Amino acid sequence: VILEDLKMLEVKWEKFSHTSDHFDLCLSFCEKLIKEGKAFADDTEPELMKQEREKKMESKRRNT
Repeated sequence: VILEDLKMLEVKWEKFSHTSDHFDLCLSFCEKLIKEGKAFADDTEPELMKQEREKKMESKRRNT
């Protein structure tokens, strides 16, 4: 769908890629940010996470 939209807007591109093409790089940046305390991994169940976000509650994992 995105490519169709770009064609409709007459946007030209030289190449495109998928996020999965760069997974190793993304993973290394994520690990770096977690080690620096600038990001965290959250294993909260999706429905509970949604409820907490709606209530503007911090994740219990945020500062652990």
